[in-house]
Amino acid sequence: MIKSDHSHYGKPLIMLYPGEHLVTSEDVVFSTVAGSCLVVTLNDKQRAIGGLGHFILPGQIGTGGITHDEVAAYGITQLEYLFGEFVKLGSRRENLTADVFGAAALDNNMNVNEAMQKSNIAFIHTFFTAEHIPIHTLDLAGSQRRKIVYFPRTGKTFRKILTNNESNSEIIRLEQEYINSAFHELREKTQYVLFNK
Repeated sequence: MIKSDHSHYGKPLIMLYPGEHLVTSEDVVFSTVAGSCLVVTLNDKQRAIGGLGHFILPGQIGTGGITHDEVAAYGITQLEYLFGEFVKLGSRRENLTADVFGAAALDNNMNVNEAMQKSNIAFIHTFFTAEHIPIHTLDLAGSQRRKIVYFPRTGKTFRKILTNNESNSEIIRLEQEYINSAFHELREKTQYVLFNK
């Protein structure tokens, strides 16, 4: 996360990296780039509180659905961190609305990546339906990165499709490192140890 006190938006700009989340009532601007990851923005207009979470589901959700799946549990945990920060500022879940971006298929191995992409999208639909949190904007899939600019006090979100990734090469590298780390963390958590008789 990087904060700059001066930006062309006339407000302090906070750049969030993959795997990070932030909730605030301050008059600032958030920015991030969504590739294969999911970017969720939540807003409580009654209290002028907004937050952004940048995460990924490290794999495909199994047939048991999101309540009986380690991959889904990882995503739920990331969103619970985000919700927890809202609660700390006095917000209630029933006052939240969401925008969701990302889940692009970017790898050369499209078969695997498309399956993960579909899993991420299914997770978002199932989770927010179960939580009764309305999604105002749902901009998922495709094969291009999205730059997200979010104003947490008002809930306004702007999205730009990136055709030239050179200026965002650092966050792209960090996203790949985060994805690799998330997959490694899940593998370590779910690894079985077999003992020879």
